[in-house]
Amino acid sequence: NSNSNSNSNNNNNMEEDDAYLEEYTPPESDNDDGVPSDEEEAVSADGLLELDKKEQSSSRSVPNPTAAATSPESFAARRFRVMARHPWYHLLISLVVACTLSAVGMVVGEFSVAVDNAGWQSRGTLIANRQTQALLVLMNLYELSNDDDAAWQELEDTVQPGWETDASVSGRRRQLTGDDDDNDDDEHHNTRNSSRPLPFTMTDSLERRIQESSGLLEGCDVSYYTSGSVLRKTHLWPVWKTKTSALDPQVIRDICHAEQTTQAVLEQEGLCRQCSGTTTTGRRCLPPYSLVFFARLQVGDMEFSLTCDELANAWTDFVGDATTGVLQDCAETIKATYSIDNPTALPDQCPLGFSPTMVDEYFGSEQAQVEYTSSIFATNVEPEKLYQVVDKFDRAEDSKVVFGAYDTGWEGFNDIYVDDSVFNDMLLAMGSAFVTTLAVVVHTRSPWLTLVGLVQITLSFPLAFFVYTFIVRLEFFPFLNFIGVFVVFALGADDLFVAVDKWKNARIDNHEGTVEDIAAVALPDAAGSMFLTTITTAVAFFATAICPVAPLKCFAVFVGLLVVFDYCLCVLLVFPALCIYDRWLAKGNNCFCSLHICKKRGEQVDDFVEDERKPSLIRRILLGFYAGFHKIRWILLVICIAATVVSLIFAARLELPQTSDVRLLKSSVQYEQAYEWRLKLLYDSLQKSGGAPGFVFWGVTPADTGDYTNPASFTQLVLDDSFDPSTAAGQEYMVEFCDRFFANDFAGLTEDDYICPINRFNAWLVEQSNYSNPSYAYRQNCNGASSLPMSP
Repeated sequence: NSNSNSNSNNNNNMEEDDAYLEEYTPPESDNDDGVPSDEEEAVSADGLLELDKKEQSSSRSVPNPTAAATSPESFAARRFRVMARHPWYHLLISLVVACTLSAVGMVVGEFSVAVDNAGWQSRGTLIANRQTQALLVLMNLYELSNDDDAAWQELEDTVQPGWETDASVSGRRRQLTGDDDDNDDDEHHNTRNSSRPLPFTMTDSLERRIQESSGLLEGCDVSYYTSGSVLRKTHLWPVWKTKTSALDPQVIRDICHAEQTTQAVLEQEGLCRQCSGTTTTGRRCLPPYSLVFFARLQVGDMEFSLTCDELANAWTDFVGDATTGVLQDCAETIKATYSIDNPTALPDQCPLGFSPTMVDEYFGSEQAQVEYTSSIFATNVEPEKLYQVVDKFDRAEDSKVVFGAYDTGWEGFNDIYVDDSVFNDMLLAMGSAFVTTLAVVVHTRSPWLTLVGLVQITLSFPLAFFVYTFIVRLEFFPFLNFIGVFVVFALGADDLFVAVDKWKNARIDNHEGTVEDIAAVALPDAAGSMFLTTITTAVAFFATAICPVAPLKCFAVFVGLLVVFDYCLCVLLVFPALCIYDRWLAKGNNCFCSLHICKKRGEQVDDFVEDERKPSLIRRILLGFYAGFHKIRWILLVICIAATVVSLIFAARLELPQTSDVRLLKSSVQYEQAYEWRLKLLYDSLQKSGGAPGFVFWGVTPADTGDYTNPASFTQLVLDDSFDPSTAAGQEYMVEFCDRFFANDFAGLTEDDYICPINRFNAWLVEQSNYSNPSYAYRQNCNGASSLPMSP
């Protein structure tokens, strides 16, 4: 593209060439016939060669005026030429508008990062809609069952708060799974996991023996161990991994020492269930339920008076092949007979006080070693209070045979640690910013361009949040979105490099051109190149927004916006900054413009012209890469094809995830170790193998009327208007449904005496109809019906 200024330069150069022709006069010829001699011909040829060289030099530095006349500038070139005339105006106006919108987005939009791992449930699908209505009914079952008109109206007309983010709702949902907290355990906890009652408890006789003992348990309410409260997942629940076997006396001793240290911390801080009486610390709590507890019961230490070393010695005399064999038979029997229908039955082969929390799932007839075991402390406080002293807990780090990992059953420590890790990730983002800054400084050699580039990258985040909140209307900002910081730093630096390199190349090709000339050539080219990479990247992210999982959908939308705004800010900020940079460079007196100016003060500085005798470092590196790769290009092709085939083979062998839990921590973190090791316990294995409770609802429609992208928004109750239980056919179907359903192999009763509600009602009708004086409700409402079906 050419312009009026370049046309003027072309005309001047052409006039100089004409002047050169006029001034050049070949020597007179001695020949009268006008034919030049050989000497004259040589001189003439030298002159024409000189003129040809000058014309070629001129054509390299100045655009062709004929091309300018036949190729008008594009709209983008004209716009960028205007911007180059007043770069400061464009830069400052763009900066003010961007900062204003950013402030509005961050302040009015109440920016905050959600790290509670909520929203990972799918929404909008048929199965998800069924679950949504089921949860809503179960969480409000009491109000609905008591025919509370206000509750019915509220549920039908108002979108309810999300169960993952509302404390009261989460508490009610936890109760549905059988995890009601004790009276003194009223804190809110995560609802990602569920627990069952203790499958195998101590007998009443053992409880009496403990209650009658003196010593450490004197004055303690030992019914805690037999009531099922011991397995509330609010308790501190460390898991131990052994190198030998948890049944070894040395392991028992080391776990005992660790438990005593941790117990002392809990007693001192008042974080556990206290017994009557005092100790040197002023408090005394129930001892933890563990293999150490079990060992004391087996060796007869009902007073809990033995020291850890004495207990290990006593256990050495007690444990042996016979005792280990009994425990193995117990574990095998548990695995074979455990049923969700009767989870509290203790096999006769099991010794008193044994629990599946004490051994791992592999312990049994084929394996006599116990690699994983656990201890359950009788705590009664929120995880936050326990987390404050977690560093004081003893993990048996000095032991050579066992090592512990602490957390609560609800993974309270894990969640708190993830929250705290957000700040560490922010530090990583700052490290990313530092590396990016260093790369930009090295490449551009300009503090000015580096500063503008960082402003461009930084402002893209709040601007994307502005559109994310006020235009797209997304309220949920998951932790996953924060990863966009790393993405935008990489893309922002790349866009800056493209713009700078395009400008430098244009300046090298037209060293005498004005800033407007360079802007008209370089900036449209740079904008087009960046647009292609931007649009492909943004579309890839936006396409992911079809995912029904809220955090993934929000992440895709936000990062796509980041990519778009990074491109826009590069055009609005970096492009005018390049024009200013070029003018400063021409003056050669501004160190902020280029580091070369500081290095060569007083000398003529040209940041654009590259010494052909010594190419730049980047050029030498790239040329070296190209030369090497070009030589082995066919070998690389074969390697790439082979790697693709191998990757496809391994990808085809990937297993489906075994759990829906979203894990955010590395396995080296203590709290993630506690989670992974707890999954190895026989107790958790029985939970997974025992099935799960299911529900059948009549009269509701699978629906989700809330905001799918916001876990804080749940749904309304959507009734099925077509459901009519008053018809004879409908009543007969419902009465016969339960018998048909429980006839299937996969179905079992949740309780031994469970009867479906409609069948209970039918039995009540039969019973009342046979009474000589039936109840008032029967006389008032049932019209003498003796069974279902009955008239409406």
